[in-house]
Amino acid sequence: MFYGIYRDDGLNVIDGKKSTEEMFEWLKQFQDNVNELTADSNFLQFTLDIWDPDSPPGEIPSNKNVKINRDVAFIYLDMELYWLNTNLEFCVHLKPNQLLKYLNKGSTHTAVCFKAIPSGVVRRLASLTALTTENANKRINELYPEHAKALERAKLTTSEEYPTL
Repeated sequence: MFYGIYRDDGLNVIDGKKSTEEMFEWLKQFQDNVNELTADSNFLQFTLDIWDPDSPPGEIPSNKNVKINRDVAFIYLDMELYWLNTNLEFCVHLKPNQLLKYLNKGSTHTAVCFKAIPSGVVRRLASLTALTTENANKRINELYPEHAKALERAKLTTSEEYPTL
């Protein structure tokens, strides 16, 4: 089992398939544990998305804090999870109409700051991308053209500078 928290979003990946009722029970136990840790306050309320692309469309959870995500991919923050054969793979997700901006060369940031941006962006994109046979020899700007364009618009890099994944 993998469990991680990022600010106010958490991700729990469970080995094997659980029933909706088992997930209701997991959420209830988790909520009870948090309530106990916070002196029985109800200020933190948790919701649960069950990612099940094969779930029948008619199933509606009886718990209002639970919803079933039937999409092929599961979007979490700026990451997209999907199944490729029997492997859970991932890549960077760009929201529709999301405008990427990086520091512009005209700002007052130091040269060290500007120099670190392209390598930091490329490292982050590479770390959030599963290496597959389809993308193994592709350059980062081929996989993520919008990120590359944003770096180029900010005059922080050129199209020839991107490494392969």
